[in-house]
Amino acid sequence: MRAWDWLKSYLTGLSQFVCFNGEVSAITPVTCGVPQGSVLGPVLFLLYAAGVIKLVDECGLFTHAYADDLQVYRHASPAQSSELMAQMANFIARVEAWMACNRLRLNPAKTEVLWLGSSRRLVQCTPDPLLLPGASILPLRNVRDLGVVD
Repeated sequence: MRAWDWLKSYLTGLSQFVCFNGEVSAITPVTCGVPQGSVLGPVLFLLYAAGVIKLVDECGLFTHAYADDLQVYRHASPAQSSELMAQMANFIARVEAWMACNRLRLNPAKTEVLWLGSSRRLVQCTPDPLLLPGASILPLRNVRDLGVVD
């Protein structure tokens, strides 16, 4: 058996169902995505999501990524904070388009904005929200990073 055949057999023929309050949904085929809880899952997810990291670079931003958690950042002076907010909105629009092409969907409820700097500098940053289609995200004082509040 060739490696391609082995990988194909690993990713095809999968099905799923939901059980809630004793009720069971119909079994449906899984046609895309990466099986969770598998040895190959993390590697396959990284291959699947590598395109979004390329978008970060193309937009002149920097990133930290861990599994499906992505933090995008850039240094800016307080005077440039509105420009950075617009750059981030443009980046997120590009990410949403990439995600739609890859059968994924951005969750604005899990998108957060944080300004970092001295107290004197932070009051000079724009208080305006990051505007996304269907969402307005105000900068926060604390955000979660892999489940830990900064």
